[in-house]
Formats: sequence, C-alpha cells, structure tokens
Amino acid sequence: MKHQLIILIAVKIIILLLPVLMLLITTIKIETSFAYITQPSSGIAAADPNYCDKAGPYPTCYDIGYKRGLIDGQQDVQNGLIYSALAACVGAAQHSPNFCSGYIEGYNKAYGRDFSSSNNNNNPQIWNMGNVTGFDIGFHTIKNNNNNNQFAVTSCTEGSTIFCNGYEHGYIQGRIYGQNYWPGYLAGVNAADRDISKCNLQDYATVKIPGYPHRSQEYIHGFRIGYSDTASDAANDDNTYGSGCLFK
Repeated sequence: MKHQLIILIAVKIIILLLPVLMLLITTIKIETSFAYITQPSSGIAAADPNYCDKAGPYPTCYDIGYKRGLIDGQQDVQNGLIYSALAACVGAAQHSPNFCSGYIEGYNKAYGRDFSSSNNNNNPQIWNMGNVTGFDIGFHTIKNNNNNNQFAVTSCTEGSTIFCNGYEHGYIQGRIYGQNYWPGYLAGVNAADRDISKCNLQDYATVKIPGYPHRSQEYIHGFRIGYSDTASDAANDDNTYGSGCLFK
C-alpha cells in the first residue's frame, strides 16, 4: 500500500511537470538548430550574420526569412489582414537582403502565390520588391554613416536572382537619395530645436529653409521631415510644446 501511494504521488508530479519538460525540450531544439522559429514570429532572432550565413551548424539567412515569412503570412491570412510582404523588411533596415528574399517568398507561399524566379509572370513584382528593399537599406546606410551596418550592394546572394538584381539597383538609388536627404533632416532637427527654445515653432510645410533656392528636393524633403519629427517629439499632453510654449 505504501509503495502504491509513492508511485501515485510520483505519477502526479510527472504529470504536473510535463508541460515544463516539453517547453524545455522545445527550447533546446530551437537553440541547437539556430533557427529561432516560434509562434508567433516575433520570437525569431534578428537574421543578422551573428545567427545565420556562418560556417558550422548555422542556417542561411534566406531560410530563416522564409520560415518567418511563412508564419507571418499564415497568421495574416487566418486573421484576414491586409497583404504586406514588405512589412518586416522596409522601414528600419534591420534585416539582411538574404533574409528579406526568403521572407517575401515564404510570405507569398502562405497566400498561395508562386513567388519564385521560375514563374516568369511575376518577375517584375519580384524585382520591384528587391528594389524597394535595397532602397531602404541603402538609404539607411547614409543615416548611420555606414557604422554598424554590414549590408552592402553585394550583400544579396541567396534566393531569387531577380530579387537580388532589384536589390542592387535600389541600394544604389537609396544611397544617392540619402546623401542629400539626411543632411537636410539633421538641419531640420536643429532648426526646430532652436525655434522650440524660443517658443517660435513654425509650420513644417512652410518653415523657411536656409539656402532654399539652391537645395535639392531630397534635402528639402529631409529638412521638413526632420523639423516635423522634432516638433512632434516636443509636444506636451496639455497642448503646449517645449517648456510650456503655446502652439500658434
């Protein structure tokens, strides 16, 4: 009777600990595979060279991107969300072009779309998505002064060749645009800071830009966005800005 009681208690303990053991086993599998694939996809580690495209047991950045794109696409389909294949890659330039190439293909797979280079009917769309991705990455390399940014015009080496061709074109154009935009953005930030300190904040769309007639459209665009961003950051909850200045 005593032995039966001990066995019964042991069985109950195992049942209680089973979810923890399963979670531990799953975590070990994920860590050892270096894939970092979980549900939802936000649990995936950033696909940078610290986690992929390295010798040894590491996967390719393309493969990580494909799996994440497939998960995101499936979730968007299930939730009836708008198709957004570029959402994870455009805006902050935090992922490599190889990751983005895989992500876009996996995302489209979830929507039942053939997004491979073998399907000639969608080649322009593949190229355009590569172009947009490349522009965003090239654009942000200028903002970061090339520091802490390891992605170059030749960084796209996996997945669709058509995507990579579009990426290279976009990367070059993004850098060209950024060379004038970011100096203008910084000038706009500085101008807004000065106006905020004097309680003289202007409308970003009509604020005077020093040397305006000689500035490029990229510089002017950057200036206005920099001014607007700084003004928004200075806004207070009581409808004032800065140190209690009233909006005009």
